[in-house]
Amino acid sequence: GRAFLRLIKSLCFVPRTDGLPVAYPGWPKVVPCVSRSAGMADAGMTEAAAPAATEAEATSPHSPALPPLSADDVMPRSPKLIEGKLPNGITTYITQNYKPPLRCEVILAVRVGSLVEDEDQQGVAHLLEHLAFRATEKYEQFEIIKVLESFGLSFGACTNAYTSFDETVYKLSNVPTDDADLGLLRKSLETLAQFAGKIRISEEDVVLERPIVVEEWRARKTSSGRIGEDYLRSLLGGSRYGERFPIGTYEVITTCRSDVVRRFYDRWYHPEDIAVVVVGDLNGHAVQEVQAMIAEALSVVPGRAAPPATRPDVRFPSHAQPRVSVFSDPEAADTGIVIDCKRPRGRIDTVGDYRRHITELLFHEVLSLRFFEMATGPSPPFLDAKSGSSSPVNGVETVTLSATAQEHGELASLRALLLAVESARATWFTERELDVVRANMRADLESEYAERDQEENEDMADEIVELFVRDEPVLGIAYEVELTRRLLDEITLDEVHACIRAYRWDENCCIKIVRPQHRAGWFSRLASGLRALSPFGGGGGHIAPAPAAATG
Repeated sequence: GRAFLRLIKSLCFVPRTDGLPVAYPGWPKVVPCVSRSAGMADAGMTEAAAPAATEAEATSPHSPALPPLSADDVMPRSPKLIEGKLPNGITTYITQNYKPPLRCEVILAVRVGSLVEDEDQQGVAHLLEHLAFRATEKYEQFEIIKVLESFGLSFGACTNAYTSFDETVYKLSNVPTDDADLGLLRKSLETLAQFAGKIRISEEDVVLERPIVVEEWRARKTSSGRIGEDYLRSLLGGSRYGERFPIGTYEVITTCRSDVVRRFYDRWYHPEDIAVVVVGDLNGHAVQEVQAMIAEALSVVPGRAAPPATRPDVRFPSHAQPRVSVFSDPEAADTGIVIDCKRPRGRIDTVGDYRRHITELLFHEVLSLRFFEMATGPSPPFLDAKSGSSSPVNGVETVTLSATAQEHGELASLRALLLAVESARATWFTERELDVVRANMRADLESEYAERDQEENEDMADEIVELFVRDEPVLGIAYEVELTRRLLDEITLDEVHACIRAYRWDENCCIKIVRPQHRAGWFSRLASGLRALSPFGGGGGHIAPAPAAATG
């Protein structure tokens, strides 16, 4: 849910600097909803169920109490979210929200990105996204942009799209709904329908769009862009993710023909992997009316008898030795250190899964509290430091230590981070530390609940996209707050301390150091210093530079 995601971001989420969209820590699949809205059959749709909103959630100033729960209980879906299925296989999500008023977010999410590209298609998923705005079956050369601008959407600020490893998303923001018949919403949906199945892919289109995409490719080749890409290759090395960056390769971008793009479009834009999301103020219109509107607009996309194509097998090979990347970035103001320990991405299907994630959140905050005390004490080993987690791509997540080092103090800061974890492993946390973190989390949860009506349409829509693409749950805030409050009272210090096992230096560990300037011989000194640290074997370990890293 949104409140917990905000907690993750504010308390323990470690921002990535890899230059790519980041999914927040592991929130996978939840079960279908359990009720049916009236009027779905009239719209030519079937609906995945959702429980009706309770009077308590609608009116109470406090989150309602929950019945007794077991660890095996399945997490519910938010009662505000109405999910449906069109006859052609496209999924629909509708949620009424009122911030800002008389505006809607309208999104087409395609559950494929660069990961599924063939060798001769590297960069084609992104190129196809560009071609969508150039011409479709209904709209000629950039006419689609003029149509969107005609009802108040400026290209770039309100009309947006992105391609990642696992998804391609077309997004129309702040679509006006103040017209009585929702005509602009209807036109927006018709536009998305063109993206879903009617993009024009001619040889001329590809040739004309190619320089624009090449310019984007070049724009990413800044110092910080190269550092982010190189480190992500180290982090994902050995997996298909490390070989299929969304921006693609220069060779493919500059030489691929229209038939290569068409092959990708026809194979991967399957209706079963497409969703339409509408979030916002429907101006008094019933959800069923909007459902019928979506069904009519998207009916131009034909269904398919064959199921979606089989996706490539993705594995993340283990590595025993740490991978160390050292970069010099003249644009960096400080020296940054990141230690990532990789593991399979966890699922949150049940109350037990949710308890595990709350426990890990408590762990990261307690450890970060210790880092804060070190940074503000006498002779601090770093300027600041934090423990957290992130999910750079589907299938893998990291527990992460990050720090800003003192000038020329990289090795001292790195040593302090590692030894602080080893000290915590040996000496345990205290009840006082856990109580401080619990109190902070309770205060943040109550604040989120009190402001539950202030959630922006855009935030809610993005959360639903994560549900469709990554099976992350969308919870009602009342349920979320009360469940988290209950778990905070139940989770023990022993459970929190056990999470420290996730920090392992002998398996799937990657280290990144970014420095403002590069000194000759620095990498050899760093490697020598790392070997002297007990977590790396007291001098017996091999510290290898990551491929393509700027090492010295």
